[in-house]
Amino acid sequence: MQLLPNCCRTMKEKRKYSWKLWGARICLSVFSCLIFSIQNKASEFNQKLSFESVDSLTKVLTEKKDWNGLTQLGNLALKQNIDFSNLRLRLGIAYYELEAYRACIPHFEKVYETDKENALVNGYLYSAYLLSGDFEKANHFGHFGKVIDYIGLNGGVKNSNLTNYFGNLIFGGIDIHNRLGKSASLFESFGDLYQKNYYGTITQWNYYVNGTFGLGKGWKISPAFLILNYKLTNTPTWVAIENVMSEAGSLLITKRWVNMELGITGTYSNLNNHNQGQEGIILSWYPMGNMKFCLRGEFTLQQEDEMAKQFPMGNIRAIFQLGRRWNASLGYTYCEALYTLEGNGYLANNSPDRMNYKTNCILNYKISNHIGLMGLGQLEERYSSPSNKTYQFVTLMGGLNLFF
Repeated sequence: MQLLPNCCRTMKEKRKYSWKLWGARICLSVFSCLIFSIQNKASEFNQKLSFESVDSLTKVLTEKKDWNGLTQLGNLALKQNIDFSNLRLRLGIAYYELEAYRACIPHFEKVYETDKENALVNGYLYSAYLLSGDFEKANHFGHFGKVIDYIGLNGGVKNSNLTNYFGNLIFGGIDIHNRLGKSASLFESFGDLYQKNYYGTITQWNYYVNGTFGLGKGWKISPAFLILNYKLTNTPTWVAIENVMSEAGSLLITKRWVNMELGITGTYSNLNNHNQGQEGIILSWYPMGNMKFCLRGEFTLQQEDEMAKQFPMGNIRAIFQLGRRWNASLGYTYCEALYTLEGNGYLANNSPDRMNYKTNCILNYKISNHIGLMGLGQLEERYSSPSNKTYQFVTLMGGLNLFF
């Protein structure tokens, strides 16, 4: 009767020992494979590369668009003191394609040192600095081989919910961005609009010009000028016909750091014979250190000649870089003043009614290196003191950009 328990206990011990033995064998096998893999990797990375093998392999990896493999091989070659122009160019392209814009710049700079006339390298450096948020250095390379940067054609319509008072406002324009050397640029805009409303027919044309000049060490100065002709015809007997020429001038001084830009601005205008002064501050924050995301805030005080008080205007805008082709921005503006100047110059607020707020969304899509599309949707609210009415305008705008 005692043999059975002893026998069972022996069998259990044998099974337990067998499982332990198999477990030890498996662990030993896994450990051996791991050691073998590490030794192979060490041997692979310690292998002496040659100029010919690096040139051939990086060319193949570039053609296959294996950007991660290219960066690994390229950095290994540099550690072994294998360094040549095509390797730097391919490494720069690989990092650029991986959207590591800061990392690609040193490699393109190496090629630029020996080949300053290389249009491909100049183009990559311009884009890399621009997408990194370093606009001053981007301007240094962006001028290469061209005077006109882009031409934009745009047009749109503004529609009010008070159709008995305001007809559709139709507008269009052309924008031209010029290069004036390594650290200067010029933006010009020609615009025209037409609208029928309860007090007559409005026609308007305007010319807006804005220059930007780099002063070094992150400093920029941007003077701007606007000339506008406003005509009011087909008026009822109680409204006078108008043909007014108006002007506006502004100056913006900015200082750029790694992820922040601070600007101080001042504007004087006499739109529709109303003298108005504006002074403000603009703060832009780039939390990622590049153009993938930017948060911009602006605060302005506006004073009109017929009013003793100053009217505040606040604007906040978020700008997103959605890959390489898409760019989007969302903005909100609070305002209480008349005849507010639009920031981009394509349209001036010539309405005698006060603007309470406006919110908009802007989308840009780059079809190719030479063609881009732009779209804008905007809602604004205004208050008319003569009629004691609050009303809204919806603006839809589209545009085509041609890049050179």
